[in-house]
Amino acid sequence: MMIIPVSLGLNSICIGGTSEDYCDAWSYERSVFNRYYTDWFGEPCLSTVSSDDEIESIFSGNDDMAGYAAFAHGNHLSCSLLFGPTSLTAGEIHDMMDGREPFHFVALFHCGGLDMHGPGSFAYELVKGDFSESLVIGLYGISGDDSLEEFRSAKEACWHFLEECDQRRDTSFDVIYGEMEDNPVFSFGCEHFLAIGNMSLSLNDIISMHSHHPQSDEITILSPNGGESFCFNDTVGIQWSSTGTSDICCDLYRSDTWCARLAVLPSSGSWQWMIEPSRYVFPGDSYSLQMTNSEGTYDRSDSFFSIMEEPVTLVVSPNGGEAWVRGSEVFISWESSSPYNLRVDLYKGGEYCRWLTILPPGGGTASFFVPVSVSPGDDYQLHIYDGYGESDLSDGYFTIADYEIKVLSPNGGEAISVPGSFEVSWATSLSGCMYVTIFKGDEPYVCFPLSTSPSMVSISEESLEHFPLGTDFRVRVSDTMGAADNGNYDYSDGYFTIYSDGGGEPVPTSVVSPNGGEAWVRGSEVFISWESSSPYNLRVDLYKGGEYCRWLTILPPGGGTASFFVPVSVSPGDDYQLHIYDGYGESDMSDSFFSIESGDDGILEGDLNNDSAVNILDIIIICRHLGETGEGGWIPADLNTDGVINILDIITACKNWG
Repeated sequence: MMIIPVSLGLNSICIGGTSEDYCDAWSYERSVFNRYYTDWFGEPCLSTVSSDDEIESIFSGNDDMAGYAAFAHGNHLSCSLLFGPTSLTAGEIHDMMDGREPFHFVALFHCGGLDMHGPGSFAYELVKGDFSESLVIGLYGISGDDSLEEFRSAKEACWHFLEECDQRRDTSFDVIYGEMEDNPVFSFGCEHFLAIGNMSLSLNDIISMHSHHPQSDEITILSPNGGESFCFNDTVGIQWSSTGTSDICCDLYRSDTWCARLAVLPSSGSWQWMIEPSRYVFPGDSYSLQMTNSEGTYDRSDSFFSIMEEPVTLVVSPNGGEAWVRGSEVFISWESSSPYNLRVDLYKGGEYCRWLTILPPGGGTASFFVPVSVSPGDDYQLHIYDGYGESDLSDGYFTIADYEIKVLSPNGGEAISVPGSFEVSWATSLSGCMYVTIFKGDEPYVCFPLSTSPSMVSISEESLEHFPLGTDFRVRVSDTMGAADNGNYDYSDGYFTIYSDGGGEPVPTSVVSPNGGEAWVRGSEVFISWESSSPYNLRVDLYKGGEYCRWLTILPPGGGTASFFVPVSVSPGDDYQLHIYDGYGESDMSDSFFSIESGDDGILEGDLNNDSAVNILDIIIICRHLGETGEGGWIPADLNTDGVINILDIITACKNWG
């Protein structure tokens, strides 16, 4: 069996200005077919065809050929070669096929190659009208404004089909093609990539019709050969050896799927590869290298290696605003992808103060006792690092105090709805039971004996009839019972509100802005203002013409102003409203319509960091959320608004790459 890759360009793409440019652009395709043919049938296929005479001599001199591949200008009836004025028509193929066996494996990669496969077409003439012992694959239905994307998707589907056939040689073609149609990664490509013929055959059925000759040359990948772990921006030393003399193509694979051509290298040696994220290269643990020479001989890494994001180490808590008490037990929370232990140091006023403890790799929460020798202060931070460059410092200052008891919540400004429960928490260096007293104004109202922080205080519906409401409540935590301030104690720093769902004077939940008449611009930063006495987070939805349009963001309890970026996927219009609600009956909608304008036509889908370019920084943002799920478009990284952060969002961003 001989596969003839007629190395041509495409109607829909301008690759270069000379025939050599076009042929260089198809060097990967030629090497792929060379590798497959050599592996399946023991000798390389032709790399170029330069004239009608050469094509005719190949047909007449190789009666055992069983495969044909065309990369061409033209359609299902004709194509033009690039080396000289050579061209072929289906009629000429018909004449060349006279007196020889039909091809059993045909790949037609020119646009429209399989738009027809009846009499007079390339496909029909190459199999001599007998599809019962043949398989024909190719492109079809590629035209119009989306022809470039259709071609790329169809070509990716083809490479995956060939790879699956190669890896699963006893699996019938219809099973492999059916799986691709059901796979969302390749389903669009299958709309323009067609397989016809006897789909019940397998690759081994085709191979069994022909003789196989063993390979003579050998290629050996020395490193990376499996088990290694790399990060983006690492420089990896690739080493290999070969008994041949031809150049070698170095390709990256994820599982059994081709990802990228890394380089064309000499027959033996070493090369430095800088790992950079791309459309096909993202964090994962199933990567391997494949080295292939021009004759199709190849070697693959013995096992997988991994590519990860750069290590991240973060202080989660205390990260600013917390209060520690000298001598008391406290908790540290952290996240880290570093494989090393983390040292924890205490900083005061931005300067090193003292060593505290050691944390294990990974992330979690650990407890320890605050040294009593530490001076009180409100300008402390934690610094954690692994000794190999990974470190983080608390974003803001926290407090270390010498008091025995410190109320943490409610500590002033909260709005608590009753009947229901709310949390009371405190820090203390004392042991034993604490007494929590609720004060209204300066008068104690009720006392609870509680032993642990945090604890829940419940106000039932039955007691609500006798329970006062208002905005002047405080909590006192003490180690002695009674109305007087005896022993050790602490009060909330400010007043908080207790109101009833069935009465009282709570602040209604309301949209302050945009409330009618405003104008937003797609892709720009805008501000939402709101008021609410609900203790719950508020969901913000966008309505258009009075109907739900999409989810936008989440606002914290209370009121205030928050910013976010208007999604570029929102259609322009002048009939938009915001709807906010807490999920428990509190809601409001903009009093009247505001507008969303298209704005600058240069807004790019995929520009997540708003730097006016789609590049590696935007891909990194998507990769940080890979695998996360939510409602469609719940975060900007969900570019296709399907509720899942995955490769499809990376593909969407790459449409505007650069």
